[in-house]
Amino acid sequence: MNSRLGIVCLLVCALTSFVVASAGCSKYGSATPPTPSPSPSGSPAPDTLYVQSPVNGGIVRHYKGMSKASQLIFATATLKDNNNSRPDVVYDPVSDTLWYPEANSASTHILMWTMASTKNGTNPDVVIPFPNGEGTAAFDPIHHLLFVAADTGPQVSVFANPETMTSSATPKAVITMNITDPNVPGGGPARPQEMLYDQGTDRLFVSDNGTVVAVFDGFGTFAAAASGNTAVSANRYMTDFFSPDGLAYAPPPSDDLFIGEVPDTHNPNTADIVVVTGASTFNGSVTHSQVVTGVANPGGMAYDNIRNILFAYDAPDILVFTDALKIAGSLGSLESNGTAHAVADGTAAGNTGFGLALDTTH
Repeated sequence: MNSRLGIVCLLVCALTSFVVASAGCSKYGSATPPTPSPSPSGSPAPDTLYVQSPVNGGIVRHYKGMSKASQLIFATATLKDNNNSRPDVVYDPVSDTLWYPEANSASTHILMWTMASTKNGTNPDVVIPFPNGEGTAAFDPIHHLLFVAADTGPQVSVFANPETMTSSATPKAVITMNITDPNVPGGGPARPQEMLYDQGTDRLFVSDNGTVVAVFDGFGTFAAAASGNTAVSANRYMTDFFSPDGLAYAPPPSDDLFIGEVPDTHNPNTADIVVVTGASTFNGSVTHSQVVTGVANPGGMAYDNIRNILFAYDAPDILVFTDALKIAGSLGSLESNGTAHAVADGTAAGNTGFGLALDTTH
């Protein structure tokens, strides 16, 4: 990775709206979530962020009440990962499981915490060897699949029933992601830098290590049927990004994709958050017409579909954007009109991580 979702109907909709998982995944799902517990923020529903950081030997910080967070917040709990890379943090609120795919080493692992919302100061419950991990992962709660990318090529391993994995778990399939991008450094191949699976549309969004975001339709269905080594090609592309990385998604009817463009060797002075409307059918060059400028390095992101809030990891801060579907302009102007604010981390003396996962259930 770069340096680095009649009265009876109303009740059913209200209940399913709590299933908003990591990285902005869709709220739609077939499983019934657990009963939410109270949030210390006094917000309408629990809103907990899991944030990865390599400080203190490597920890995942756990913050409650983020929708009401002020300019300084302290972690309510930490999980020990003992890893100095900056990977994703992937969370499933139904099983209360957290996965952490280590990055950029021949001896990387997938770390897993069960009953994650109840843990504090603990090492992972399960450690699964996964050599040469990219630190990029996504979870499909419909087909119960975990997708984990490699840093040696465009391969994504598929783990079945990851909520019950043991240390001897092996992938059921390895999928080669055929992504066309002429601007990949060194000529390619393009590799996933960030993946976001939307369970409502069975669609996978993938930002690569060049200038595109690739869209794979029906990906969960394909992966569920796959075994051994296989390949799949992107259905559509969002092109002409500066260096796309963090992804978050507002599901239909909004259908907006948030993309963090981070500084790199192509454009070292360029960093912003781009909003692409009609993301599920968009194909072609992005216009950069709805953009947040003035950010430093917008990596991991997560979207709260209950309150329309976007969280973005912009070291050394976590940015909180309210009324997120309308965000545009400079970060300074959004802060001055009250639609955005930066939250500093009083626990780690400055954020230096990447991964974000959102839990609106516990």
